[in-house]
Amino acid sequence: MMTPQESMEIFWATDEGRVEVEGFYIAAVWSVTDASPGAEVDFGEWCEVRTSTSRDAGVHTLVVAVRVLVWPEPDAWQERIRALLETFTDRGAVIAWLYGEEGDSSLEELDGGNVIAAYSEETGLLSNVHLDHDLEYLNDEQCLRLVGVLTAHGIDLLSE
Repeated sequence: MMTPQESMEIFWATDEGRVEVEGFYIAAVWSVTDASPGAEVDFGEWCEVRTSTSRDAGVHTLVVAVRVLVWPEPDAWQERIRALLETFTDRGAVIAWLYGEEGDSSLEELDGGNVIAAYSEETGLLSNVHLDHDLEYLNDEQCLRLVGVLTAHGIDLLSE
């Protein structure tokens, strides 16, 4: 296995085409009955971000590609991730989660997949990642807690 810094890479569009860079994706979900997510996101100078939004199957989804320019110190990682994900729940998102593979922002990923960390008001931060250890995804129990949060907010994974 590899540490998160060694294994979290995303595709980033440049003048020369798409290249792999250090980073991750964040997805956040709002119920259609809730306020629409804004696309403006600024996490500071340690990273660059690009956003996209979609609306379908009863949810608004905001996806943020985060290119890491400077990794935080290992002991600051959990707090940094909590603050990033909480940014979206503070804006009304039901949940926000961090993942590492392009194209895996679908809600089905929460039912077991490559979710690295997640946050909701009901669960707080769910994360098993430490920057000085091997990358570890959320386990089945943690993912089931997130599915329960979505269900409680009227978002059904099976209808996606």
